[in-house]
Amino acid sequence: MEAGTHGADKALITLITAISAGTFFMGLSQRTGVPAIVMLLAGGILLGPEVIGLIDPGSLGAVLRPLVSLAVGLILFEAGLALDFNGYKTASKVIQRLLTVGTLITWLGTTTAIYLVTNVEFKTALLAASLVIVTGPTVILPLLKRIRVLPRVHHILQWEGVLIDPIGVFVAILCFEWLTSASQFTAAADFALRIIAGILVGLFGGGVTYFVLKKRLAPEHMVGVATLGCAAFTFGVAEIIIAESGLLATIVAGFVSAILRPIDIKRVQEFKAEVADLLIAVLFMVLASRLEIEQFLEFGWRGWLVVAIVMTVIRPLNILVCTAGQGLNWREKTFLSWLAPRGIVAASMASLFRIMLEEDGRF
Repeated sequence: MEAGTHGADKALITLITAISAGTFFMGLSQRTGVPAIVMLLAGGILLGPEVIGLIDPGSLGAVLRPLVSLAVGLILFEAGLALDFNGYKTASKVIQRLLTVGTLITWLGTTTAIYLVTNVEFKTALLAASLVIVTGPTVILPLLKRIRVLPRVHHILQWEGVLIDPIGVFVAILCFEWLTSASQFTAAADFALRIIAGILVGLFGGGVTYFVLKKRLAPEHMVGVATLGCAAFTFGVAEIIIAESGLLATIVAGFVSAILRPIDIKRVQEFKAEVADLLIAVLFMVLASRLEIEQFLEFGWRGWLVVAIVMTVIRPLNILVCTAGQGLNWREKTFLSWLAPRGIVAASMASLFRIMLEEDGRF
């Protein structure tokens, strides 16, 4: 009984510290101009088991995996609400290329770099590279709020950041299943089922959200809370039907809500943006606390060489191919080439895979 109580106390301390410290570092980032990711990562390591020990992700036990998945799903729902469909029309060709040809260039190019530089197994290189596909809205959207760029560049980065998240997630899931499954056919079939389930449940969830808001089923002051509940409901239904389909379902539901606009969506966006900031802060604190100092030392020159190749070769190549003939000047192309940060989705998926590999005894 005492051991169980002690474990509960550690979990409570972990959550309280992650919430309070996360919000503090987010606010400090706004005041100082230092990127929030830097603050949160440093804070998570400082307060984690490696240093102070107030945040202990191990105390959350089996709750950690679903907690991370749900939080990312809610963040993606908010990102879907923020999309400007008029902006998509002004940059549709570039966006389509970034989500297709660009995804392949990033994935296969990074896979090649990892495989040749680090000498890991090809399957492992594919999985690691799939985590680099996404350019996270959780990082790009805050940056775009602080940096003044031309509307078409803004829309390209915004749409790429949001739409490429579910693509990167599902490519990563397929690679993970290929790595851990004895049958390639089973992995491909599960991948297809997740896409179908995610889209269908997402459409349903978007319809439920529209109905709740349009019919004024929630009081005026609870519109944001009701929308949050619908997003969580959509995620849960998708996950019950087939695991790992919740992320796609929530982003589809966000798209549907943004298109149908049952009410003044700006009120919902403001509330959801605040919730998303809180979730980002907590997730980064918890996930950063799982990092060990030895991991940075083991990263070595090979790891840094891969990072350099992705930044200076693969991303610029991606942009040159995807923007060819679309009227962007060299300044815009250079800016797009250098702004491709990885955010909470990449970090959370990497952490989830590590957790699952550890549970299976593969890590």
